[in-house]
Amino acid sequence: MAKIDRFGRLKGYKKEGQVTLKVMSNMDHNVYDEIIVNVSEVIANDITLSNQDNIEIYLNDTLTINASFSPINTTNKNLILENYEQYFDIIYLSQSIQIKPKLVGNVTIIVSTQSNPNIKKELNIKILEPQVINNDNYSDLHSFVRKFMGHFILFLVNGVITFLAMFYLLKDNKKLSRLIIILSFALLIGLCIAGFSELIQLYTYLRSCALSDVGIDFLGFVVGSGITYLVIHLIRYINKKKNLKNINKTINKNQTIDN
Repeated sequence: MAKIDRFGRLKGYKKEGQVTLKVMSNMDHNVYDEIIVNVSEVIANDITLSNQDNIEIYLNDTLTINASFSPINTTNKNLILENYEQYFDIIYLSQSIQIKPKLVGNVTIIVSTQSNPNIKKELNIKILEPQVINNDNYSDLHSFVRKFMGHFILFLVNGVITFLAMFYLLKDNKKLSRLIIILSFALLIGLCIAGFSELIQLYTYLRSCALSDVGIDFLGFVVGSGITYLVIHLIRYINKKKNLKNINKTINKNQTIDN
């Protein structure tokens, strides 16, 4: 119930009650005296909330209600919340409460203490519709943007450049079969680059290797190479149609002259 520090100071400890202290002489333990000490709980006289009144919070966000106690050595610093059941889910913490709104609206909640329920403080809270980006989806959105921009888009551009480089470097690229071979080699190169770029991160500080990232990288490369392949094939098809049309015009013109 009580303990004494190395400076001889007595402090109430853990629970209320009565404790008998036996004070003995260092020279003769037969010389002693006893002191009866009553250990009582220190009751809160007042609390001050760190939160300002008229709070606005978005649905599904989290708000922490903190309080400072008077006197500062109040024994029980646990808070109590009243008039919250309809609007909030709550988590009780030491000297604070976390609340999470579940309905939109205006509500006045009452904050009290376990040690002195007569102390009551009001907080007016306005609960708003959730933002498009909020605490619940921010991490997912951040991960999506990072994966999409840092992996998929980067390798999509890489796929376009690799396919064009192989297309212009290799000879006899006008045949469709040769074009398919170029696409296959480009995809093989993309898979190697994706795997190697992740393997490097195994030996890089604060980085990690993920098989899913290899898949995202390669998917971006496939899309980039595939789009480039389709565009080149479409351009060739259009040019072929134009050339065929011009040839037919020339033939018809020559036949008219002969007649």
